[in-house]
Amino acid sequence: MTDSVASAPTKDGSFDELIFKRELNEVYLLLDFISGRHDAHIWNLDVDIPARNGLPNQKATAFDLYRLISTMRYPPRSNGANGGNCGETEDKAYNATVLLYVKDKLNSIAAPARGMTIAYTYIYLAEELPMVTPIGSSEPVEQEQGQTKASVARDAFPGLAASARRLRRKRNVISIVGSLVFVLATYLLCWTVYGSVIIKRFEEDRQSTMDIEKNIATQLVADRAGGIGKDVTGSVAHVCCWNTVDKLSVTAQGLCGNWSYYQARFNKAIADAGEYGRQSRFLTFFLPTAKLRPKQEPSPPCDGCEACPARTTQKAATVSTPAPGDDFRQEDVQSIGLIASVYSTYVLPLFFGFVGTVASFLRDTGNKSLMNTLAPRDENLAGVRLLLGAIAGIAVGLFYSPTQSAQQVTSGFGVLTLSASAIAFIAGYAADVFFNFLDNLSTRLFNLSGGAGNTR
Repeated sequence: MTDSVASAPTKDGSFDELIFKRELNEVYLLLDFISGRHDAHIWNLDVDIPARNGLPNQKATAFDLYRLISTMRYPPRSNGANGGNCGETEDKAYNATVLLYVKDKLNSIAAPARGMTIAYTYIYLAEELPMVTPIGSSEPVEQEQGQTKASVARDAFPGLAASARRLRRKRNVISIVGSLVFVLATYLLCWTVYGSVIIKRFEEDRQSTMDIEKNIATQLVADRAGGIGKDVTGSVAHVCCWNTVDKLSVTAQGLCGNWSYYQARFNKAIADAGEYGRQSRFLTFFLPTAKLRPKQEPSPPCDGCEACPARTTQKAATVSTPAPGDDFRQEDVQSIGLIASVYSTYVLPLFFGFVGTVASFLRDTGNKSLMNTLAPRDENLAGVRLLLGAIAGIAVGLFYSPTQSAQQVTSGFGVLTLSASAIAFIAGYAADVFFNFLDNLSTRLFNLSGGAGNTR
C-alpha cells in the first residue's frame, strides 16, 4: 500500500473502505450484540496484540482495545491528526491488524451469530423506509433517517440490504397467503368432516331401522302364534299405523314406537345428505360425478295408512314418516362418501402440508431473528421450503388408503389419533425430517438386493 493511497480519501471498494468502514462497523455491530446477551460480555475479550515498532506482543486489556477502536474513523486522517487516528501507513496497518484481531475474537464470542448475520437481521427487522433515487444513480435506495443500527449494518454489508428487504416482503406475502390457505383448509376440513358425519349417521340410522323392522317381524310371528293381531298384515309402515297399532301386543306397540322414531331419523338423514350433496357441488368441479338423481315417485306421506292426513287424532304410537327429499336417492350417499374421502386423503393433506410449512417458516424466521442468525440463504430457501411442504403434504396421502380415516400412534401423551391432514401438517412443519425419512426408506427399498450378499 502506497503513501498516496494512504493519505488520500479512498474510493468505494478500496482497502481503507473495507477495513476502516465495513470491518469497523461490523465490530460495532458485534459489540452491540454481545453487550445485550446474558451469557457473554464484552469484557471477556482476551487478545494478544502485537506491539508497535516491532516490540514483543503485549497483553492489552479489553478497555484499551475498545478505546483504540473508538478512535478509528473512515476515511483515516493523515499525519497523525486527531490523536490516535494516524493516517500514516504504519499506523493504519497496525490499526487494521488490531481491528481484524478483535473482530475474529468477537465473532467467536457471538457464536452461533456472526457479524454478517447480525447485520442482516438488523436490516431485516428495520422499518422499511421510503425509496429514493440518488442524483446520478439509477437504482433506488432506502431513505436514511439518521444513524441507526440498520444504517450501520448497511455500511458494513452493503450487499445485504436488497436481500433482507426481499425476505421481509416474502415474509409478509407468505403470512397473508398462509392465512388464506389456512382459512380455506379449515373450511374444507369442517365441510368434509360434516359430510363424513352425515354419512356415518345415515348408515347408523339405516342399520337401526332395519334391525327394528326385523324385531317387529319376529314379534308379529310370535303374537300371531298366540292369537294376537292375526288380521294385521302388510309392510311395517302399515302394521304400525295409528289405526292398526292397537291390535298388536304391548311389546309390538313399543317396537312400533321405536321404529317410528328411527324411521324419522333415517328420513332426516337422507334429507340432510341430499341437501349436503346439493351444496357440495363446488367440491366436485374437478371430479367426473353425475348430478343427484330425482326420485321418480315420491313416497306417500304415510305409506298406506288410512286416514293418515288426520294427524290430530293419532295416538301415542302414531308413525311419523316424513318422505325423503324428492330430489335425492339413498344410493347417492355413497357418492358423497367418495368425494369426502378424496378430499380427506389428498386435497386437505396438500393444504395442511403447506400450512405446516408456513408455520415452520414463520417460527424459524422469528427464532433466527431473536438469535440474530438470519442470513441471505433464508431468503433463497423461502420458496423452496413452501414447495417441499406442499409436496410432503400430498405425499402423505400416498401412504393412506381412501378407506382409512385416521391412524393411532403412541406417544408420551398417550395414544393419539392422527388423520391424513394431521400427519401432512407435521410433515410440512418438519419437511426436512420427512424427506430424510424418505431417503432412509428408499435406501432400504432399493438396496435390498445389493445388501443381501453383505448380510452378517
